[in-house]
Amino acid sequence: MFYGQTRSYISTEQGTRSKDERWCDIKVDVAGGSRDIYAAIDGAFDAQKISVENTEAEQFGSITRLPPILQIQVQRVQFDTVKKRSFKSIHHLDLLETIYMDRYMDTSKPEIVNRRRQCWEWKSALKSLEARKTELLRKQVCPKDHWQGIIPRVDSDKLIFLQEDDGLNMSQLLSNAKEALEDFQEITADDQMQPDSQLSSELDLLSERANTELREIDQEAQDTKMLISNQFAEYQNLPYRLYAVFVHHGSVSFGHYWIYIYDFRKDIWRKYNDEYVTEVKNLDEIFKNTDNPNPPTPYFLVYINERMKDRLVDPVCRDIAQPMPDAPIAENLTEMPVAMEDVQTTHPASQEVNMDPPSYDEIPGAKDFSQTTADEKRSEAPW
Repeated sequence: MFYGQTRSYISTEQGTRSKDERWCDIKVDVAGGSRDIYAAIDGAFDAQKISVENTEAEQFGSITRLPPILQIQVQRVQFDTVKKRSFKSIHHLDLLETIYMDRYMDTSKPEIVNRRRQCWEWKSALKSLEARKTELLRKQVCPKDHWQGIIPRVDSDKLIFLQEDDGLNMSQLLSNAKEALEDFQEITADDQMQPDSQLSSELDLLSERANTELREIDQEAQDTKMLISNQFAEYQNLPYRLYAVFVHHGSVSFGHYWIYIYDFRKDIWRKYNDEYVTEVKNLDEIFKNTDNPNPPTPYFLVYINERMKDRLVDPVCRDIAQPMPDAPIAENLTEMPVAMEDVQTTHPASQEVNMDPPSYDEIPGAKDFSQTTADEKRSEAPW
């Protein structure tokens, strides 16, 4: 019911081999920044470069068996290699009430693997865009010789000011440098101390180029993210519904826990916080990113197979018998609530649940998009 299985593929120059592994939850990471649930799960299955026998190899994973109850562990505790201590990542994880697991399945249909590979290429391009944006925003210290060729006709020894954390992006910095240069020209009468007459116009031009590049990067990154988001929009054969969200509020060493559970029959969320059970009126409490510097964060999620949810889960509930007001005390004692282990469900007995679901290729009604475009035909995976 809780265990799934992943097939890990490792490709080298000698060929491709695979290994199957069982798991009881999918571990996802938000240490690198806020992301949505798909981007988090992607991190567990996307292609990555690894070293195998001193050679570079590609590794990625596909799910061969999905459990009816899908558990996702959000790895909040991280280790700071600089400060040599653990810390809690509080980056936001954007949850969805329904996710579709088609994209992660191991299948003989080449169009899914082709679309995954296209996503990996887009993500690689997005990573390069983000790295370039970081340089232009000056959010990391760069060596002085890095700027050679970017700002010509200026000695690298004079570019130490480009590395200081002053909150200015590259365009603002160059613009400020131009203004400082013009002020210097006004107060200096010595012709020998006058800077190059073209330097001011060059700084102005470079400032505008940096500003333009930042706008182009933002637009290209936005377009790329949209492509990634829509890549599997039509694959909806394996829906899973969010059932429970475990939450922690505090730091890596202390804090408080509670849980949200969804009632599918009544279409409501409830918050179970110690002895208090309350209905969640505002869903932003569960799903919205807040400006709180130390917000409550989900650290464990439970998704249920959409087609099995009514047979697998039901919120904790019991009927407490109320004593008759005029009944004798001795009779009232027999009306007291029974122990929890003796409580019987009020719902009709469901049919036995099949805990061995078919492979993705065997799912009834699974769509085949391999004939969508000629380009996809030409890009079929070689294996």
